[in-house]
Amino acid sequence: MLSVTLFLLAHSVAVAAPRTLKEVKTAGVIRLATDSNAPPFSSRRQIKDKEPTGFEIDLGREIARRLGVGVRWVEKSFSALLPTLDRGEAELVISGHAVTPARSAVADFTDALYCADVVIVSREDGPRTVAELKGKSVVAPVGTVYVERLKAVEGLEHLRTVPNETDGLQSLLKNRVDAWITEDTVAQDAVAKHAAAGLRIGEHILPQRNALVVAKGNTELRDAVNRILRELLNDGTYGRLSMQYFKRDVRCGAVGAP
Repeated sequence: MLSVTLFLLAHSVAVAAPRTLKEVKTAGVIRLATDSNAPPFSSRRQIKDKEPTGFEIDLGREIARRLGVGVRWVEKSFSALLPTLDRGEAELVISGHAVTPARSAVADFTDALYCADVVIVSREDGPRTVAELKGKSVVAPVGTVYVERLKAVEGLEHLRTVPNETDGLQSLLKNRVDAWITEDTVAQDAVAKHAAAGLRIGEHILPQRNALVVAKGNTELRDAVNRILRELLNDGTYGRLSMQYFKRDVRCGAVGAP
């Protein structure tokens, strides 16, 4: 009985309630969870870098500044980001997640951050369409909605999951798979940076509406972030960062966006 009591006590200590907006301001810092292996959204150019860089990172810093607090980065693989909220390790997941009913049941989403399409990326002689994936091997980051989409592809020979987008790209570059499934925003950046590899973007297979995430019921913080997002969209900050990292406007409904 004592051992069970100690286990429960340890578990209760390890899991903290998510900070509210008031608690964030009292602490003077907001903890932002990110997958820092998803350029150009978030990445570390070198292991010695003190902080990640990227589109969402810059937006996160601006959100914190307008809240009047500092930032502490919580870096996790994509599939481990949402659990940081329930464990009280972070207040806001700054890496955009596709809004789905299943995710909405366990967490609260902000207004849309950006829209993107999921695409097939392959080498020059690789598969370009869903039909051409038959008998092929593909890779995608675990925890993404594209994994579920791929499970429905008839005749797919092998679906490999990896922790992040960087690992997915490397799997394709090293000829471990026939195709890499990712968002078009990530794909375009990879194709440009690895021009010598002859990568090609194929069929768009799934539209996504992506948003930031807070713990279920943390509505005051969500509403404050939404207010700041509207400010960023209206004052030109969002557009400037979007052009810097993507060379186009990725907000939902923009020309050229899904």
